[in-house]
Amino acid sequence: MAKCDGDCFNCKYDDCIVEHQPLSNNTSKAAYNKRVYQAHKQQGLCVGCHTNKAADGQVYCDECRQRASIERKEKRKYRKTHGQCVDCGKLLTEKDAGYASCEVCRQRQAARKRMYRAAGRLKSPPANPTETARGCEQKFA
Repeated sequence: MAKCDGDCFNCKYDDCIVEHQPLSNNTSKAAYNKRVYQAHKQQGLCVGCHTNKAADGQVYCDECRQRASIERKEKRKYRKTHGQCVDCGKLLTEKDAGYASCEVCRQRQAARKRMYRAAGRLKSPPANPTETARGCEQKFA
């Protein structure tokens, strides 16, 4: 028997790790994708390319992780140079002058930081806001 090539939507092999059921009105594409994701994750395969072994403690292989990192950096750089929020892509307004993110994304980031601080997963800013963070030049405001 041949081995699965990782193309689970068009799989032609009987020994594939995913139980292929035709999509119907009862089975949504999202449910199928979830089954494919879980099957590859259980087998220790990358859930991105479905062929390489996932990195230890990760669900993606090193190649997919590097590619995604480069794509994120390029998207962020593009958005910044075109006056868009680097997180959601909305055009920045006059209120957002001097920021890379829109007001909504900045509020969401602040809420996330508050949640992490409350859970003890993020250090609180220094009591004196003029102190620098870990000796760097960036100051807390």
